[in-house]
Amino acid sequence: MTGNAPRSASRSTLRSVLLGALLGALLGALLGLAALIALAAPPAAPESLTEAPRPWASGPAVEDRFLDRLRTLEPLTGQFEQHVEDGYGQRFDQRAGRFALAPGLGLKWVTESPFEEQLVLNGEGAWLWDPALQQAFRRPLFALAGTPATLLVGLGEAWLEDYTVETQASDALERFRLQRDAEAELRPGAPVQLELVWIEGTLSLISVEEGTGQRLVLRLRALAPAVLGPEAFAFDPPEGAEVIDEGAAE
Repeated sequence: MTGNAPRSASRSTLRSVLLGALLGALLGALLGLAALIALAAPPAAPESLTEAPRPWASGPAVEDRFLDRLRTLEPLTGQFEQHVEDGYGQRFDQRAGRFALAPGLGLKWVTESPFEEQLVLNGEGAWLWDPALQQAFRRPLFALAGTPATLLVGLGEAWLEDYTVETQASDALERFRLQRDAEAELRPGAPVQLELVWIEGTLSLISVEEGTGQRLVLRLRALAPAVLGPEAFAFDPPEGAEVIDEGAAE
């Protein structure tokens, strides 16, 4: 059905970035996160931050600092804006919505505009729910290994062995760039490059490049501490929904 082609294509992008095929393919989109660019320009800091960029640094201390940043993330809620950029910097597939994140428990990523869609990641796997099509896609946790989504939620760090971690920091901004090593095994969902940016101590931007000439950019806003339990990341497909279990044959 040609009328559903744009929706199907955008849904595949999200599932490929966040699911790992998230953010999909974080977060697909966020959450397979598998192949986005031959390095487009790095995400820009807010206009208010005008200090000159500093050289990139790497080494064991940088890796420890990056993991410390992730491990000290507190449960929070907020809003997001996301878009995909092609190799020429043109933007498309722009979306906005809200999210909830609790490291060690899960991620709930709810797209509200231009259409409704919901991604839920927890210790069992990920669900992608499309209310318009009444379809729920499920992917088990083992199939998400090596994706930024599991890293952000604290459900897997071993895949970082395939990456070089670099940082570019100033008083107000701390940017981490993960570059996949050339000799590393190509895993489904594993990005070529991943960037996470903390501005004044707050995680504010995530950029995922997967090798297809495109880059997913996620901007986080209106962040607030939250008390979140496992029930916040539970998902039960509505009665009558079509359930597509992408791990059933594995």
